[in-house]
Amino acid sequence: RHILKNQKELNQWKPSRSKFLAQKQYSLLSGALVAAKPGARIVYSTCSLSKDENDNVISRLLEKKSAQFKVETPINAEGAVASGAEKTEFGVQFLPDKTAMGPIYYCSLKVHG
Repeated sequence: RHILKNQKELNQWKPSRSKFLAQKQYSLLSGALVAAKPGARIVYSTCSLSKDENDNVISRLLEKKSAQFKVETPINAEGAVASGAEKTEFGVQFLPDKTAMGPIYYCSLKVHG
């Protein structure tokens, strides 16, 4: 959101920035997976609109470490995503043009135990 609200930041943004951040986020998420106890839940969340930083990070983790966790579909008790949210391939995203918040992306992972 800070990029959307700050023209200087927006002018400096490049697609390569998302690729760089996605690599860092993958490393952090991999570390969390190693540190988590069996049965733990990891919530991966970003404030990005970029699929590279969101679902693609989860996709890469599934390609390399799927035996260690499963993706939990982020739905409520009634079987729907949160109000104003959009379901993505692996998670949920709140977009600033459709809600009073965001961008927010999250995906829940359950560590095998």
